[in-house]
Amino acid sequence: MPHIKTSTAGEYFEKLKENVENTDQYVNTWDGELYLEYHRGTYTSHAYNKRMNRKMELLYREAEWFAVMRALAEGGQLSNAQQEKLTEGWKLILTNQFHDIIPGSSIFEVYEDCKRDYAQIEKIGRDVRDGAVSCVRQEEKAVYTVINANAFAQGGCVLLPEPDAAGKDFLECLNPGSLEVLTGCKVEAGLAHAQPSERFQFLRQGYFCADSRDSRPGHLVFNRSVSLKDSFKP
Repeated sequence: MPHIKTSTAGEYFEKLKENVENTDQYVNTWDGELYLEYHRGTYTSHAYNKRMNRKMELLYREAEWFAVMRALAEGGQLSNAQQEKLTEGWKLILTNQFHDIIPGSSIFEVYEDCKRDYAQIEKIGRDVRDGAVSCVRQEEKAVYTVINANAFAQGGCVLLPEPDAAGKDFLECLNPGSLEVLTGCKVEAGLAHAQPSERFQFLRQGYFCADSRDSRPGHLVFNRSVSLKDSFKP
């Protein structure tokens, strides 16, 4: 075990200065603030906080995006972007990013306060976002507005509410002829190497997509996603 001596900070730095001045070895120097960078990327004993921190950062990015969209739709009135409310929420987000809070090294009462803070943060963000969304979407029956707030193209499934079935089982609202399998069909030779999920328009038929599971060279399977004309009425 190394020899340990209890001392003061002043004595420590005086001894350190003396050692540096008298050594013949290379001495590393630190330029800037003394900071222990190993706090970064650490695990936490309070996963709720790290989860909510990231969720709220994403929520506020989305809220700001929609708030600006709303302001532009209303003639460029950026004063309608509700920046005061967002600033209030951002300050709470940043407060709870304090390095003793996110790693889980604070006392119990701090995390009780965090839950109340995150509830308030989420309410502010959702109120601003949802209020702005209502001004940019198209309000019309059976019309759904899909908005990609990312800076890149994105694909995926969109979940829609159950259509108005007027008390019927939802299966009764489906076109009974929607699942029809045709075999032995002929297509252009250029489709022989169609890749899974690749999309095509078949003349006078509609838009089709190569099946991602069953389609392969020599055994092509295409699913029709949109017909050019459909007379089915639910």
